Amino acid sequence: MPNHLHLITSAKDGKDISNIIRDFKKFTSVEIKKYLQDYNNIESRREWMLSIFGLAGKDNPANKEFQLWKNENHPIALYSFEVIKQKLEYIHMNPVRAGFVAMPEHWLYSSASNYAGLESIMEIDYLW
Repeated sequence: MPNHLHLITSAKDGKDISNIIRDFKKFTSVEIKKYLQDYNNIESRREWMLSIFGLAGKDNPANKEFQLWKNENHPIALYSFEVIKQKLEYIHMNPVRAGFVAMPEHWLYSSASNYAGLESIMEIDYLW
């Protein structure tokens, strides 16, 4: 989705999932900021995005210069195979419901194409 991310993940070896999400947000934010600040890239919205993320950072005392992600997230415990299947279906159908694509596997940044046995830009660990 252009303005949010859905992710099914787990933590191994007793690690705290909130720390993993925090580290993911930090890493991606730093990398995207570096990309946007690179004057050699051809992203036409570069200046606009830097301005928007800069304004968002001004409202956050912990992050005054640049904020890509919202501070909160909405974790849902996946406690059964049925719940996992339901959430994966919800994630795959999200860009279809939003009207971006006609079929889930057409959304470039979705694992739906992996599950459909099609070529994908992502590597995933299949849930089944």
